[in-house]
Amino acid sequence: MPLYLDTFDLNLLVPLSALLREQSVTKAAERVSITQPSMSASLARLRKHFDDELLVKEGGRMGLTPLAESLVQPVAEILAGARAVAAINEPFNAPTSHTTFTVAASDYTTAVLLRPLLRELGDLAPNVQINVVSLQHDDVVGKLRRRQYDLLVCPTTVPTMDFNAFPSERLFTDRWIAAVDQDNPEVGDLLTTRQLPTLPYLQPLSTQISIVEMRLDHLDITRRVTGRADSFFGGMCLMPDTHMFTVVPERLLDLLGPGLGLRPAVLEAEVPDVVQAMYWDPRNTNDPALQWLRQQIAQIATTLRTQGRPHSAS
Repeated sequence: MPLYLDTFDLNLLVPLSALLREQSVTKAAERVSITQPSMSASLARLRKHFDDELLVKEGGRMGLTPLAESLVQPVAEILAGARAVAAINEPFNAPTSHTTFTVAASDYTTAVLLRPLLRELGDLAPNVQINVVSLQHDDVVGKLRRRQYDLLVCPTTVPTMDFNAFPSERLFTDRWIAAVDQDNPEVGDLLTTRQLPTLPYLQPLSTQISIVEMRLDHLDITRRVTGRADSFFGGMCLMPDTHMFTVVPERLLDLLGPGLGLRPAVLEAEVPDVVQAMYWDPRNTNDPALQWLRQQIAQIATTLRTQGRPHSAS
């Protein structure tokens, strides 16, 4: 349906964008700081204009109709263009901004990188909100391309994701390390290559191909998989009081392992370090707010790099 400016209230673009992103009237209202009845009224007007429900119930949640799905990218582009025009000579004012950013990241990146970021933002930008979306969601790269995500933070090498179309910035590297129960009698400070096939293995990231799994397969090292988890943290939570081992990024184990009763064991098998980077849609490169956000994240990453690695072998 053509969108004629004389029949469409452009003020509806903001609530429409929020509804398309959040797929929830309540969350969309919170995103743009209006009441739920006001957002419901906007949705009613939008449904009337497009002659489409836009949001429909899918089981226990709301989902987008095919027409609504087709509106996601053009609406994002229109609003991004409008913001760019409005802010062309206006720097981003963090202390007074009420901007909401959406960042796609793993539980590992959330704990190691975004947690300290939110702590810093409490002083720098008290009204800025960061929405973190799991990498387990479908079509993460597609949503970044449609600017449903402002940033994607993940390893530079993910077999199921193509980052060639996006500008990026490397943040920090981390080493893969084995995690075992602190009282595990079978594993010392070093987990040898000969031990790997014999010990029970908790496989993390069971829903995607792991860099570690690919490397161990390349080295022709078999694993005796006795459990699987959808995330590093979920896998670590299954480890206490077992003889299993799992492999996680070192900084995550250093941060959360002691509280779970886990300790590190250095892998004798050589697995390349994981390199974390942030990616964004090229149309957002010059957006003042997103430039500011990328700068804050880069500063946190610089701090991580200078801290070094807690369990590096001497």
